[in-house]
Amino acid sequence: MFIIHLGSIFYRKKINNTFFIVVFTFLLGNISVLAQQKDISGIYYIDKSAWWIEIKDSSFYYIESTANTPIYRTDTLAICKWEWTTHEFIKIKSASPLHTALSSMKVNYATKGSNCDSITVSFNLPNSGPLVIEINDDHFRNYSFKYTSKNTNIKLPGDTKYFIFDVSNAVTTQHKYGKNYGIISFSNVFDEINIKNGMNYIKIDIQAIDDAYFDRYFIVDEFVRVKNDCIYWHGDIFKKRE
Repeated sequence: MFIIHLGSIFYRKKINNTFFIVVFTFLLGNISVLAQQKDISGIYYIDKSAWWIEIKDSSFYYIESTANTPIYRTDTLAICKWEWTTHEFIKIKSASPLHTALSSMKVNYATKGSNCDSITVSFNLPNSGPLVIEINDDHFRNYSFKYTSKNTNIKLPGDTKYFIFDVSNAVTTQHKYGKNYGIISFSNVFDEINIKNGMNYIKIDIQAIDDAYFDRYFIVDEFVRVKNDCIYWHGDIFKKRE
């Protein structure tokens, strides 16, 4: 019994020592991480060019003057969240444009008049276009039209039960930055629109597909170096403004 008791005391001491080492290592790691997290907020320029990076709190913005690149309809070409990975590197990531659009999509149904021979599908997108919208229905029929602020509707046959659609940019833009270099289309292929009985008018509202939707960069877990008040990204050096 005495031997067992001594072994028990030794075992408890060993556990306590192990626990202390684990806690100490954890605290030391946290101190190291906190030391890395210096304040890097501010605006960083490439010499006197029209490109710059702005960091505010946990947000990372890449901005390029539209006067310098008239092909874009927005000057903020990347909106990312960032976090430290080492004492010199941060990781940046954009929100998924597909998820953003799906989250903002609203579908409303109505009956207008007594016409049952066709179904009007109307799109409400805060994008001046031109965009190309393609629709595929349950009869494997395909329809498409060019969407503009003045041309927002398309008619489907009255026997259509459900459909999926794809919205793409009619004008391809050349992106400089971004791992995925932006996106070229949005599709609801996994969430078809079901047509309710007696309804002949459908309005699809997607507020996320604005004029900047197809211009912005879609960045997935890219690493950016931050050292001596400079940001090193894609071969360019952005220096913090004094």
